Amino acid sequence: MVVPSDWSTVRFGEVFNHRRESIDTDERDTVRYVGLKNLDSGELDINGYDEDGAERSSSRAFREGDVLFGKLRPNLNKAAIAPFDGICSSDIIPIHSEDPTLQRYLPYLMHSTLIRDRVVSTMEGTNLPRTSWTDLSKTLIPLPPESERRRITEILATVHDEIQQADRSLEEARSLEKGLTEDLLQSGIGHTSWTTVPIGPREYQLPVSWEVEQVEDILDQETDKKPIRGGPPGGRISKKDRVEEGPKVYVQENIIYRDYSMGTEYLTEEKFEELKSAALEPGDVVITRAGTVGRTDVFPESARKGIMDSSLIRLKVNQQRVRPEYLAAYISDSPISKFQIESMSHGGTRTNINNQIIKSLKIPLPPLDEQDRIIEIHNLAQKKVEQERETKQRLRELRQGLMQDLLTGKVRVSTGN
Repeated sequence: MVVPSDWSTVRFGEVFNHRRESIDTDERDTVRYVGLKNLDSGELDINGYDEDGAERSSSRAFREGDVLFGKLRPNLNKAAIAPFDGICSSDIIPIHSEDPTLQRYLPYLMHSTLIRDRVVSTMEGTNLPRTSWTDLSKTLIPLPPESERRRITEILATVHDEIQQADRSLEEARSLEKGLTEDLLQSGIGHTSWTTVPIGPREYQLPVSWEVEQVEDILDQETDKKPIRGGPPGGRISKKDRVEEGPKVYVQENIIYRDYSMGTEYLTEEKFEELKSAALEPGDVVITRAGTVGRTDVFPESARKGIMDSSLIRLKVNQQRVRPEYLAAYISDSPISKFQIESMSHGGTRTNINNQIIKSLKIPLPPLDEQDRIIEIHNLAQKKVEQERETKQRLRELRQGLMQDLLTGKVRVSTGN
């Protein structure tokens, strides 16, 4: 490792410590518990906590300001700053330093390639690979002089503050989109006359001019003999059917994230022809049926040719009755739709839905021109969310690049000395 001549090279364990403490509690205390699920890849802030830490082992305590490092699957790059005292999972290592400048420097170091490459190389285990404090403590790290370390931390903290602000803006945009969409899908635009309509076990106030139809009755029965179908079982695709390039197999994540570039599973042309009945075409409404249930999108023109896997359901709709984009928004985002799905899925205890549940959904249908206006407003709200998401991603990439340059001494900073 080549570092600037005025930097030092030390082992991680020489300057940082694995906290090994317990927290004294009694049965009346609420102790916050942080698990791996509360650490997001590449993020410096935890995403939540449980309040049952007092019921768990007290041998994994952490203190406010510690860095909580996920040693299970360390390639996921999970290391967050603890905002309070608490208890953590045994798959998390609480790390701290007695030196305040090193403690502030630590979170960025843990997300640098200096640490990530080392912990990935020390992973042990096939199904649940882990690294260990022993291996981490032996890692050689470059350390700048204290004055430069302070300046590097200030720069990276400024970018982190910008990321936090971007995250707040993203959440505000998501909240606005959710509220606006829910209102549009039940109240429409500019209505003054309402009627009470039973949908499932509940009644709703809807515009008088709207109709209510079952999904089964708005499918395109004329041009497709089976306008609703699921993807083929995974057993129908063998190893020899998979290739590096070809028609794509689309999965849940493509629908959840509305990103059709994700995924690397491709089929031979011969296998695609065999499974062509499960092909996705522009304008198809695609629904997730297992795990994250009921997320819906419209298959876009820009996506490459491919089929859906068994976790998805495809609808072809009669576009003289309903716009695909309206139906997708309704199934994904309307509380009316979500309640019906939960009711027919026995209160949401099942982990999947089927074609019959989808066909039985009742849909409030505005006239087509109003559907178009609702879609337009919905798309504008979604665009705002996407813009905020892109802003956050650009800042994260900036921080990662700065960490790589500043923490290795590739780029030096002025300390004012």
